Amino acid sequence: MESSEAARSASRFRSRIVAQSLAESAAELAVHRMLTSSAQTAMEEGDDGSMASVQRIRPDGSFEIEARGISRGPFSVQATVSIYGRATMRNDGTIDLSIDRTLHSQ
Repeated sequence: MESSEAARSASRFRSRIVAQSLAESAAELAVHRMLTSSAQTAMEEGDDGSMASVQRIRPDGSFEIEARGISRGPFSVQATVSIYGRATMRNDGTIDLSIDRTLHSQ
């Protein structure tokens, strides 16, 4: 009985870690898309679960990224990452991103 409870606990822990990793990856994908395309949303699915993100850039250069990861398996868990910051265009055409704060679930 104790071994089955330990296995369930380990599975729940793995699901939380996978969900958090997926949310972090979704946030990274949002930053990449912010710099390389006009797409404001991203969604991907894999064997471990799914990830999605939305980024909003305001006219004043401030931005917000909301990212979500959902693990797949017997214990499906959702995790979120929120990033708030500023984007500044340099004279050479490159963009500097400054992160003011991040919020992570769990």
